[in-house]
Amino acid sequence: MKNTRANQIVSKQSELQRELDKIRSKCNHTIQHIKFDYNNKRHMWRCDECLLDVRYPSDSELDKYLHS
Repeated sequence: MKNTRANQIVSKQSELQRELDKIRSKCNHTIQHIKFDYNNKRHMWRCDECLLDVRYPSDSELDKYLHS
């Protein structure tokens, strides 16, 4: 297979994804905020440090967020 620019980009993406996975596996997710996920059209608690969607907010958490 030729070492095209596209192959270089895909290889770099894989490398960066592995690095991100390592960061997320070591993260304690101590600081989180509710964010809207536009791709999946849902609210999620997201870690501010590693940007991982951690969990769905409860109804009361979402209500508080939407009315603050």
